[in-house]
Amino acid sequence: MVRKVIIWPEHLYAPLARREGRRVSKELAIDKLALKELLNACRRLGFKCAIEEEKKYPPLGIKALNYRLTIELPDSLELSKNQLIKKLAKAIKRKF
Repeated sequence: MVRKVIIWPEHLYAPLARREGRRVSKELAIDKLALKELLNACRRLGFKCAIEEEKKYPPLGIKALNYRLTIELPDSLELSKNQLIKKLAKAIKRKF
């Protein structure tokens, strides 16, 4: 079995405050987040991922980016959503 996890780019976006949806520390947050970088990081970690366009992070409404990432995780992998977000952020940072 697999479980699907929704990751909003806002979870990793440095200009946002924690109360606006950022879920990682400023050190791990990404200043300029590109869709391609997010997909590449996900694939480097070995996860199956897909982009859903025309989706906005609900708390930000009209100011939100226009996509979200859906990641399929095997049930055998015990990884919380926050741990997954941190792994993605670290994978993006390693690229630079």
